[in-house]
Amino acid sequence: MTADGLHLHDLAAVEQHLAGDGLRLLQVGARSCGVCHALRPRVLALAAEFGQVHPAIVELDEVPELASRLHVLTVPVVLLYLQGRELYRVARFVRLDELRQQLAQGQRWLE
Repeated sequence: MTADGLHLHDLAAVEQHLAGDGLRLLQVGARSCGVCHALRPRVLALAAEFGQVHPAIVELDEVPELASRLHVLTVPVVLLYLQGRELYRVARFVRLDELRQQLAQGQRWLE
């Protein structure tokens, strides 16, 4: 993990991350997406507020097959998984207040 989150570079790593225990957050972006890069530190900071969230980042440029596997039609996409199941998905217009609520709810379910 780097200072700006865990970077995943292949489909197997993404699937392993999402299948893990607890709350798993994945931000899907693209190298050419300015919004993705501006949003990344804010999403990671928000995830850091919740002790049980495991955040990761993947670029569609590096893992193009991810688009069909996770049905990603646009970027940025933020996915939240709980115990290997998709709990929340938001694409394009990411509302951080809504994401915070979903993270809090997911953390409550783990307790």
